[in-house]
Amino acid sequence: MKNERRLSRELLRGTGLSPLDAARLIRNLSDCKKNHLGRGTLNAVADSDIYRMGLEKQAGRERSVPFREAVERYVSTKSQLTRRRTNDERRQVLLRVLRAVPEWIEQPIRDWTTAQCRTALAEGFSSVHGRNKGVVQLKGLFRFARQQEWCEDDPMSRISQEKVREQELVLLGPPQIGRLLLMCNRIGYRDCAAAVGLMLWAGIRPTEVARLRWSDIDLQEGVAYLPPQHSKTGGARQVTLQPVLIRWLRPLRPSSYGTPAAAQIPITPRDWVRYWRNLRTEAGLQPWRPDTLRHTFASYHLKYFGDLSLLQKEMGHSSLRQLRTRYLNMRGITAAMAEAFWKGRIDENGFYPPAKRQRRK
Repeated sequence: MKNERRLSRELLRGTGLSPLDAARLIRNLSDCKKNHLGRGTLNAVADSDIYRMGLEKQAGRERSVPFREAVERYVSTKSQLTRRRTNDERRQVLLRVLRAVPEWIEQPIRDWTTAQCRTALAEGFSSVHGRNKGVVQLKGLFRFARQQEWCEDDPMSRISQEKVREQELVLLGPPQIGRLLLMCNRIGYRDCAAAVGLMLWAGIRPTEVARLRWSDIDLQEGVAYLPPQHSKTGGARQVTLQPVLIRWLRPLRPSSYGTPAAAQIPITPRDWVRYWRNLRTEAGLQPWRPDTLRHTFASYHLKYFGDLSLLQKEMGHSSLRQLRTRYLNMRGITAAMAEAFWKGRIDENGFYPPAKRQRRK
């Protein structure tokens, strides 16, 4: 008995536990194993395995970081590898996730569950497109977290993007196009005219046209060059400038056009996003769907030229699939309207037919 007491004191030395505390701890551990593992596993081998797994779990917790910190470090790391627009979208999407579930952002990222991820997506985004963007960014975040050994499981592996039901494209009709072009001639919006022309008659996206300089526009060759760093998809492309667009752009050229100084002159004015939004509003084009001018260009192009492969090249698509599924329905666009669009016969009242030639007497 004395030897057992002496041994217990030696074992507990430095732990701060009394023999009674140690006995209670052992009893609690034994009861816990019985409740979770059954009576048949109460042996030294099982104790060793349980202890090892517990240590690994605890070590993993100590290596992990709060979800908020994981987001910050992920965004910071990726910002050095991707373009500014991509970085901005990543930051905005993940900030919405953080705001949606503030009660969980200090929780270690390794403890996040699939259910929590679903809740964050549902609370942070009201549209299918928004939730799908959230899925993409959260998947990237958890891949990064696993690379950093902040977590072992990937709760986003059980979540997929939702199927998007495509809506019929919204195109601008003749009066709307006329009002938009008329607005470009008003004081305060003249600096937007070149960008509007490139979006309408060349199908260039608003974010792409904002990166263009006048040195990217070759009126003599009739082309606009979009370098890889300016294109949304990251690939360079060359867009044809139709005669109507060349006529529109010529009087808008800066005095230094054709010289090295033109490389520093942007197509769009400063604060382009605000100017473009106000221009649409004053032209009576609200509500506005993204890429409406690009869709208008594509539909009128296909109606007039009738060449899917040519349109694919002009728009920079990698395949014809999207064009075949979305742009073959050109409801409301007549051949006469398409001709007027590409001939530039447009005023504030819409398209007008060519003047009839008077017969000589």
